[in-house]
Amino acid sequence: MMKMFGALFVTFVCATLMGCGSHEHKYVIGISQCSLTDWRYQLKDELVLASYFNEDVEIRMAFADDDDVQQSNQIDSLLNTGLDLLIVSPNQVKGLSGSMKRAQDMKVPVILYDRKMNDVEFTAFMGADNYAIGNMMGEFAAAQLKGKGNIAEIGGLKGSSLG
Repeated sequence: MMKMFGALFVTFVCATLMGCGSHEHKYVIGISQCSLTDWRYQLKDELVLASYFNEDVEIRMAFADDDDVQQSNQIDSLLNTGLDLLIVSPNQVKGLSGSMKRAQDMKVPVILYDRKMNDVEFTAFMGADNYAIGNMMGEFAAAQLKGKGNIAEIGGLKGSSLG
């Protein structure tokens, strides 16, 4: 599933950037990951692999170790290198407003994925509605238990979005 997501993600991004015409410009995509968990490490590998199939695309990545200040600094550094597109999985719903404003001022399109942010302009969002998914899973578990037993909910990172 992850391999398919990574390949589809890069295909979507490349198609969005390049349209149908031929280009001599190398498109630079900056990717800011909030952390480097197993899931995100696999996504990194898939994005790099998918980029090998298109020589017009260069991917630059940064990983923020769940630190908003570090992620903001990394996004600023990516923007300073000259980007055609910025893809961000924010650590929390707040904390990157300054970097996102700089991207907007520089007219760099921003795709948020996996997590949303408050009060931030972005071009597109790719992700799931984790609240709806959790609700469906809770209803399924309750139906399986037929009114007996207990259900516990495990929350994610405090301050991150629900999708």
